[in-house]
Amino acid sequence: MLPVKKRRGPGQPPKERDEQAAKLVQACAQFGEPQEDIAARLGICVETLVKLYGEDWAKGKREAHMSIRKTLFERAQAGNTAELLFYCKTQLGMRETNHVEVTSPDGSMTPKVTSVDLSGFSAEQLVDMARAAFRGE
Repeated sequence: MLPVKKRRGPGQPPKERDEQAAKLVQACAQFGEPQEDIAARLGICVETLVKLYGEDWAKGKREAHMSIRKTLFERAQAGNTAELLFYCKTQLGMRETNHVEVTSPDGSMTPKVTSVDLSGFSAEQLVDMARAAFRGE
């Protein structure tokens, strides 16, 4: 990271806004350069950068975000699945959710037991049913 210039000392004239520097600030912000690096490039402190060129920096960031959003949107429309999913999640509020039920319907956390009454069958019938079950019938 570039060294940041210290605040002006006594006897130094205050910095004034320069249109060429304003364009540079906006361009640097569009490419994601941090304020500290832009300030060092201009030979001023971050506070002066914000004071003189804060709107230019913000405009550069907005332009960069718009460009990225436009590209993302175009790729999503073209069918790029990753961009489409990202757009849906970030812009449309969609989420991937899995619903896992951690309680039983009655709230007891006890597995539901199913009972079958076999008392109406004879021993031979039960044996025949067991054989048929093992054969897959």
